[in-house]
Amino acid sequence: YPLYQRMPYNSGIVFSRSPAFWTAVIHHMDTVPPEKQEWMGDQYAVNALVEQQRFAVKIVSGARYNCPPQSRRDRCEDAALVHYKGPQRKAWMVDRFREEGYSYANI
Repeated sequence: YPLYQRMPYNSGIVFSRSPAFWTAVIHHMDTVPPEKQEWMGDQYAVNALVEQQRFAVKIVSGARYNCPPQSRRDRCEDAALVHYKGPQRKAWMVDRFREEGYSYANI
């Protein structure tokens, strides 16, 4: 199965006002083997909690709130949040930052 079928909810960007939710994520991660606690362990835990329906969850559009640019020039114009995930996209983020006239001194 493709990853999105095993894990339909991407936790790349999560908004939460519920400390109980994050406590449940940590508890879930404590119950799985160490190899599942590392890479993407939190995402597996979030998916499990969403599927259990223990918390009120609103799923928002990934294209709007977790948009990964597809090229160096892709500005994700309709996105509220741009997600520069991965080494290549990190370089694109730094380039865009500089093109926009920002420096680390004025962050």
